[in-house]
Amino acid sequence: RAQLVWQVKALDLSSVGLEAEVLAGIKKDHRRLTSEHTRLLKSVNAAKATAATKKENAATLQQLEEEIKALEARLAATDIDSCGKLLAYLNGQYHSQLTARVDPGTKSEDPCLIAPDAKYRGVENQLYRVEIHKGGAGGTATFKWSRDNGSVVAAWLGTAGNDLLVASARGFEAGGWVELSDEARDLRGEPGVLVKIAKVEGDTLSVDPEFASTLAADALAWSTALVNPKIRRWDQMQTENIALVDGAIRVEESSATTDRWLDLEDGVQIRFSEGGKYRTGDYWLIPARVATGDIEWPKTNDGSDTYLPQTPFGIQHHIAPLALIDVNDGEMVINSNCRFEFEPLGKPVKAL
Repeated sequence: RAQLVWQVKALDLSSVGLEAEVLAGIKKDHRRLTSEHTRLLKSVNAAKATAATKKENAATLQQLEEEIKALEARLAATDIDSCGKLLAYLNGQYHSQLTARVDPGTKSEDPCLIAPDAKYRGVENQLYRVEIHKGGAGGTATFKWSRDNGSVVAAWLGTAGNDLLVASARGFEAGGWVELSDEARDLRGEPGVLVKIAKVEGDTLSVDPEFASTLAADALAWSTALVNPKIRRWDQMQTENIALVDGAIRVEESSATTDRWLDLEDGVQIRFSEGGKYRTGDYWLIPARVATGDIEWPKTNDGSDTYLPQTPFGIQHHIAPLALIDVNDGEMVINSNCRFEFEPLGKPVKAL
């Protein structure tokens, strides 16, 4: 599932307040990186921090310091060139953090009640994947999750009414949710269509008729024009406390006054930090282990063992502006060339 992809995309800047957006984004990134640097430095200097932990975090601290200095230099600049503004704007578009933990349980003062153990309660090891489905800000964005890293997937071979034909129905089950997508949609950064399965028979997945009636007319359409169409299983379910939005779960962030933890299953919980901007395809991985009764997730080294918020594990996006282009009467004119050009380090020697 790992690929290296190059893409060239156009962005309409006519409606973007670039100057204000850039300065606000730089200041917000500076506050975030400074806070992360302070937290990490405190963790490294803690009495219980091991030599291995200090060495592991030294490179991260150095990188944070370099990024902070670069932002401070940009804030101090009286004039930011157009390409620099665009680079800062593009890189400041998406930032989000998620924290995972094992449910600590509810403590009771009643001596007759025994609180459940704060541990992972699954019967086997799992690799949970939390992935952003629809991008946007908190309250608008949605996510889906899988206990098997989203690895249950099959080639989508065709559609007959509400029946989806797949290469293999192994791992799919009635009552679950699947996502219809293809490589072209993935490369455009668009979410697939989530549908609810009512029946699995042979290599046919039947979409719940009641749910299918709410879909757009072409939502289940299949054609030879699709690039490697596929169907992937996800494990989110609607419960008393969780309402699904088009098959996904709405991202509800924590705040200074409200701590919003969401249950996945078997004691695994997640929380989104305040002020996030989410991109379709961003994901986090949460290994859960039976032997330890815990998840593998970064914690503080100050003795409190507090689970730490993490930025997305992927997809990694490296963005660079190529040029600012004006379009006049249908003709494109390069306003600013943002490419860095390097002269050859050596010249070929002519044979004598």
